[in-house]
Amino acid sequence: MSISDKISKMILPLATKIGNQRHLVAIRDAFVDITPIIMVNSLFILLNSLVLNQPAVLKVFPYAANLTQMGTMVNNGTMGFMTIFVTFIIGY
Repeated sequence: MSISDKISKMILPLATKIGNQRHLVAIRDAFVDITPIIMVNSLFILLNSLVLNQPAVLKVFPYAANLTQMGTMVNNGTMGFMTIFVTFIIGY
């Protein structure tokens, strides 16, 4: 029997008990439910940081600064919405 099998045999029952605890399951399920919102928010963060904030892009496309502001607003809005949504789902 290898060391990893021994460690698995000792830790697996504890991990199973913790994983089946209803409060932790509610938190896990809430974050799984908001995964699409997190993905959209990540896309806007990526566009803002890697594409729209570059000086070369701002020279060629002067309206990119307005898009950066709009992306920041979307980011702030989705973070606020996620907070309310997760709180509601955990309670539900």
